[in-house]
Amino acid sequence: MEIADNKKTVKQGVGKQCGLRFAVKINMLVSIILAIVAVVLVNYISSLYHVHFNISTSDYYALSEKSKSLISELPGDVQLVMFFRKSNPLFDDVKNLLREFNYEAEKQKKVRLKITFVDPERDLAEVRNLKQKYGLDQIDTILLEYNGRTKYIEASDMTLRKPELTARGPVSRIVGFRGEEMISSAIMNVVYTKRPAVYFLAGHGEHSLNDTRKQVGLSSLGYKVVHDNIEAYTLVLTKQAGVPKDCAALVIIGPTKKISPSEIDMIATYLEQGGRLLLLLDPRAESGLEPLLRTWNVKLEQNMVVGLTLTGRETLIINYGSHPITENFRNVTTMFYLPRSVEPLVTPDKADRAADRPHVTVLAAAGKESWAEVSLDQRPFKFDKDSDRKGPISVAVAVERGSVSGIDLKITPTRLVVFGDSYFISNGALANGIGGNIDIFMNSLNWLLERSSMLNIGPKVPGELRLEMSSTQLRNSYILVAIALPGIIALFGVVIVWIRRR
Repeated sequence: MEIADNKKTVKQGVGKQCGLRFAVKINMLVSIILAIVAVVLVNYISSLYHVHFNISTSDYYALSEKSKSLISELPGDVQLVMFFRKSNPLFDDVKNLLREFNYEAEKQKKVRLKITFVDPERDLAEVRNLKQKYGLDQIDTILLEYNGRTKYIEASDMTLRKPELTARGPVSRIVGFRGEEMISSAIMNVVYTKRPAVYFLAGHGEHSLNDTRKQVGLSSLGYKVVHDNIEAYTLVLTKQAGVPKDCAALVIIGPTKKISPSEIDMIATYLEQGGRLLLLLDPRAESGLEPLLRTWNVKLEQNMVVGLTLTGRETLIINYGSHPITENFRNVTTMFYLPRSVEPLVTPDKADRAADRPHVTVLAAAGKESWAEVSLDQRPFKFDKDSDRKGPISVAVAVERGSVSGIDLKITPTRLVVFGDSYFISNGALANGIGGNIDIFMNSLNWLLERSSMLNIGPKVPGELRLEMSSTQLRNSYILVAIALPGIIALFGVVIVWIRRR
């Protein structure tokens, strides 16, 4: 009897345990289902009412108010295609930035940006489609399209570089990310800007945009100009009665022969009528434009400006004037190739801004350590206090006449920009990766064209966290991380195993 009761008790205990286990399983299943439902509901609600905020301290991807305003005022849909390899160092930065642009677009009543990510190494069908539709065959590029107008941004355009001298020679190091600046400017360019006609003077040994020579050619510059929605034409003045009426800006790059007096008269007339002129004049070469420039308060001398250098063949410029062209050139380096001095003939009086007087602003200047070398054949250059002039010395200026600040006059101002070097925008110079060179040229051209829509947002500088330690601290840290901590963990494991075996 007692044995039967014990069996009955055991069966009841087993039954209770089975029931308990079943209840636990049911409870667990219900919990999992409820958790899944909660996750689905949270995701659904967040898709309708999502909140986006930035918790970083650097605002590396946060958009500026200019970019946000731009997106909110777009008149139509803009197609953006990120044609990037995942192995590109800028892939994550560009993708995260485009997501920020997309987030701002989604806040509008109608999505204005259509962003597509294409991997050129995997999406082969899409690659063929892009080649057929847009002629896009260069990887690591962002394509923008609006109403049949296209714009391209290369990966190299989105970095700010600084030259450094290493044991292997001069190299350039990335010191900033210019993605927002380039994308916002490209959107405004392709949406709003008409294609202005820019004429490049020829017939006097000037550099050509079609010249593909590795060092002195300008084909890289030509690519930038054309893809900045500018119509580039070649102009031979001897075949014309004057500068064409549709000329939005006249560009003269490195003439090696003198320009004839009749041609100079045409250029002078063009300027008097509110024309725009961009000049790049090298040392040694007599262009014939020097007297004309003096009437515009610009002085050129036969010298070479020697200053900060890496190899002795170039002059590094890090000093810039206060002007829209160089507004965001802080921490930007430009590399000129022994330029000539280009300076105001008369020191401008900031209080005197009469509309009928040329106002000259220094754009770029070599620092106090530089000097103007008059012995052009001397190698190496050496400062001579009796003949050479100590720095700072200007190598580029901007001139404006006809604009009076604070007064609304319907006068088309005449504008000039003069550089003392033409090789700083050559294929060889741009291949070195010094981003300031192409920037100062294109900013100058856009200022002449009054393309105020070309935004100057400025680069984002990545934050750096540096840990400075002495040799003793470094050794102690190594002992702690590589020996002590692993040893303690191993000892703890041995103790646990020993306790369990006992």
